[in-house]
Amino acid sequence: MNSLKLFLSIVLLLGAFFFPALNFYQKATTHQEYEATVTNSTPQQTSGRRGRTRTYYTLHYTYEVAGTRYQGSDPNYQPSVPAPPGSPIRILYDRARPAESRIVESSGQDWTFTLVFLGLSGYFFAGYYRSRRQRAGLAL
Repeated sequence: MNSLKLFLSIVLLLGAFFFPALNFYQKATTHQEYEATVTNSTPQQTSGRRGRTRTYYTLHYTYEVAGTRYQGSDPNYQPSVPAPPGSPIRILYDRARPAESRIVESSGQDWTFTLVFLGLSGYFFAGYYRSRRQRAGLAL
């Protein structure tokens, strides 16, 4: 059980920095960040536990690269509030295939993911350290 806590803390620590590092790498090499314009917001509903429903929106947007206009939407970005048509939004598009794009989450969600993983990693590492000290007879 102790080695599992250490393993989980290491995996979560690495996971905390993987996605921010991946975004940084993509922006530096293969992708370009750009400002797009929202064209409309399509409501979607999901059913949760106990019959609760959650409404989220799929944002559709347009952007222009080298004189060519592209349209896109990102099904992985699901805000709970619609964006009004004409409002700007940050996207990341592939330089080799400009038609492929996704919305850049600049609302702190990237940091939330990192902080949650760091917190969980610290929790498991503290459990590992505490049980090692207790086994050594040096209880905290």
